[in-house]
Amino acid sequence: MTVFRLQRGVTLIELMVVLAIIAILLGVGLPSFQSFTLNRLADRLVQQLQLDISYARNHAITHSMPITVTPMNNNWNLGWEVRSNANADGLLRQRGSIDRPLADAGTITSVEYTQANPIAFDTQGRSQRIGSLVIDVDGCTGMRERTLRINFIGQIVIEEALCQ
Repeated sequence: MTVFRLQRGVTLIELMVVLAIIAILLGVGLPSFQSFTLNRLADRLVQQLQLDISYARNHAITHSMPITVTPMNNNWNLGWEVRSNANADGLLRQRGSIDRPLADAGTITSVEYTQANPIAFDTQGRSQRIGSLVIDVDGCTGMRERTLRINFIGQIVIEEALCQ
């Protein structure tokens, strides 16, 4: 009588086939995941900037006081501050910091809005100057380059373009 023993485990060939499949899936999926991460960064920056600009405008109207949105160290990529001149400190909201920038250099740019000429809203919520901010994350894909335009009445108009 022949006795067969049940052996549990995998052979070396089965293990190599599974590892090859995993390597192929990682090779195909990793570039997609990187572009997904960059696209998500572009979306997040647009949402944060739009939220803080809207907050500044609404605060100016609600509290009848001028409000500004200023880039940190004259660099939008580091972050920005929402300020009021009504109290001593004046800081209402801050996004990012010099130690922990929000984006790489060149991602958020503006010709019109600088530290000397910030985004400014009067007591009626009107913008003191028209201008735009461009958000272009290096390596993004699709319609992720965005231009936030602020008109004289303080509205934000977002234009989308293909990433460069």
